Amino acid sequence: MASWYSVGIAGLMFLLYQWFREDPLKELSAGKPMLPSVLVSICVLDVIANKVQLPQPLLYTACWIYKFIFEIIVSIFVLYLTMNIVWNSLETLIVLTMRIILCGYRLLSEETYKRYEKYWIGGITLPLSLIIWVILSRPIFCMRVHLIRNIDNAMKYLERTFQTKKAPQKRPIAALR
Repeated sequence: MASWYSVGIAGLMFLLYQWFREDPLKELSAGKPMLPSVLVSICVLDVIANKVQLPQPLLYTACWIYKFIFEIIVSIFVLYLTMNIVWNSLETLIVLTMRIILCGYRLLSEETYKRYEKYWIGGITLPLSLIIWVILSRPIFCMRVHLIRNIDNAMKYLERTFQTKKAPQKRPIAALR
């Protein structure tokens, strides 16, 4: 598992990168709501923190600073891959599809679409981001529930074991002679 410190630093570095970079599709990204992107990025950071494993040679032979730098580099790479390539492409596809369907088929006028564009796009991307969050966090949740279930079963076994064993009976002194 990657440490939360390195994943947090990678998240902040990625956020700064997103903030300062030039966006070639600025017109398309103007109508996108931020909440779905934030939910997906939090989910990706959680998956990175729980699933990234260090290679065995690095795990046992390297100094802690090398491990830390390796975790930051891998976290930034995975975050960039999922957010910029997968999620932004999906969001842009949704924006274009909604514009084609609503304005291209003249279901809405252009000014009405522009006025409520964030609501139209958010109506699709927010449930999609919640579905992604549930799908990606399900194995982690099941692992935690499984661990809690095993602890409960172990406690029940220990309680049963100690309740069935009776304390040794005291024998009368006369019976020992």
